[in-house]
Amino acid sequence: MHRKFQFEVSSVFYCCDHELKFKVKVDLKMVSEKKNTGNKGEDLAAEFLVRKGWEILRRNFKFGYCEIDIIARKENWILFVEVKTRSSSYYGYPEEFVSSQQANCIFRTADEFVHKINWHGHIRFDIISIIPGVPPEITHFEDAIN
Repeated sequence: MHRKFQFEVSSVFYCCDHELKFKVKVDLKMVSEKKNTGNKGEDLAAEFLVRKGWEILRRNFKFGYCEIDIIARKENWILFVEVKTRSSSYYGYPEEFVSSQQANCIFRTADEFVHKINWHGHIRFDIISIIPGVPPEITHFEDAIN
């Protein structure tokens, strides 16, 4: 027996003296698959960086509500990496999905990390785009978030 994992979110909004009610069904299997795709993408990105000579310092570093997927070091550089994974490029390429709000969040989180370890070297903000496949399509955009 195949069991669907869903839950409903009910919301009420008020607009112009009218009450608007709606329900949204969320498929937990879909959410789980999306998270799984993202985790696989981050694993591929970390392996890619290690092959390029980078040492992975942290993964999924959090500060407040913000998170940096990968923090890596090579010589006098620290790299803050946002990994974007999409199952295909049908709706656009993964690297196109870093908003200015997300970039600001990454900068605040990176600033916290730099202060935490008292770093005085160079820093850079990169995006690694992953489209899974055999082989996966991995594109590294250096200095892409500024």
